[in-house]
Order: sequence, then structure tokens, then C-alpha cells
Amino acid sequence: MRKRRAVLPAMVLTAALLAGCSAEPAGAESAGTQAESAASVSSEAQTETVPETGAAGSEARTETDKAQAEEAGQAVKLEELVEILGTDDEETKDLFGGGTENWTEDRSFYIGRIYQITLGEDEASLYTTCDENKKITSLSVKFHGGEEDHQTMTEKWVENLTEFVGQEPEFDGKSSEAGSQNWKWKKDNTFITLYSLGENLSIGMNPAVGELK
Repeated sequence: MRKRRAVLPAMVLTAALLAGCSAEPAGAESAGTQAESAASVSSEAQTETVPETGAAGSEARTETDKAQAEEAGQAVKLEELVEILGTDDEETKDLFGGGTENWTEDRSFYIGRIYQITLGEDEASLYTTCDENKKITSLSVKFHGGEEDHQTMTEKWVENLTEFVGQEPEFDGKSSEAGSQNWKWKKDNTFITLYSLGENLSIGMNPAVGELK
């Protein structure tokens, strides 16, 4: 009887020691779970912030380029401008991307049309002027200005127009009371004038009548 009582406490003690060796420290499982969750969230965040590349990114840039090109206006050549002088206004309304009617403020007199164009590399507004029969008698191209300074842009267009006409211009630096500088050419039956006033630069075209003055 005494022997059985001595064995029982020993068994209880052994079981307690085994339980203590196999038990994990408090909170160990919870810490492991939190670490796994944090790693998962970090991975998802990195996936979401990766910039769009490849075909999708290229497509987005292409759409932006198209929009900018449309805003800049249709590309027009100098010879195309000369060709519309003397034509009917109705025949030109859909040219150069389409023009909008230009009236006096009270709409009592029809002036012509306004187009947004790109001439050479420069954005500009094209204004046509019509007579009472709605035939185009003159036009004006007013440049919007760009990255170039005014003097550089003026010199560029003097060169462009000289090359287009095939002869040197007549220069008049004091032809206007406002102080504008004018370069004038004659090409076939058309007078072409480049006007520079302050920071404004424009090209005028009208049928040649008489001589350059």
C-alpha cells in the first residue's frame, strides 16, 4: 500500500513536467498570425501601387497625344491658304477641320469664318473676310505664340515666306503709325504681308491689285 502511494505522486510530477516542456509561450501563436497578416497586407499594397506599364500605359499616352493634336488644329500649308482666295465661303466651310461663322456683334454683317490651324509648327487662328457675294477677298493668320521669343519667330517666318515666294521681301519698318514692321511679297496674283507689332505676329493675304507699296 505504501509503495502504490509513492508511485502516484511520481507519475503526477512526470506528467506535469512533460506538459510544461511541450507548451508554447503565451502569445506565440498570436504573434505568428499577426506577422503573416502584415506580410499579406504589405504585398497587396505593393501590387496596387505598381505603375501601369506595357500596352495599357502606351495606349493611355497615345490617347493623350491624339487629344493634344486635335486641340492644336489641322496642319495647313501656305499654298492651301493662297488657293482659297476668291473662292465661295460655302465651299471652304469644312476645310481645315471646319470653320465657325464670324459676324459683327449685332449679326447685321457677315465677315467670314474662323479656323484653328497649325501653320508650319506654329498654332494660329485663320480669319477669312468675304464680300457681299460671300467670296473670300482676304485672309489673316494670327499666331498664338509659342516657346520661341518674338524676334526668333519673326525671323523664322520671314525666311519661310521668302522661300515660299522665291524672292526677297520689301521691308517697311515704319509703314504703320502704330509702329509695326511689315515684310511684303508678291506671289503670282497674291500679295502676302508679314506684320510684326509688339508681341503680335500675323500673315495677311489678298489678291494682288497694283504694285507693292
